[in-house]
Amino acid sequence: MFKKKPPCPLLSEGIKEVDYKDLDLLNRYASDDMKIVPAADNNISARMQRRISKAIKQARYLSLLPYTRRHSINEEK
Repeated sequence: MFKKKPPCPLLSEGIKEVDYKDLDLLNRYASDDMKIVPAADNNISARMQRRISKAIKQARYLSLLPYTRRHSINEEK
């Protein structure tokens, strides 16, 4: 009948809090053009998806993450 959804990968790794300063984690959940990847594509629970989205937006606002790859600090002109 119904397909059982696999467990959230973040909760299975033991990550309970998402911090905007953890750039490695946030980059995992942003696509190549720095869009936030949907929860359905990552099998993340809705609660963790909201936390990741909020942390990515905070990091963008504080210039820790670029809004797009064209805004990258390390990119040469």
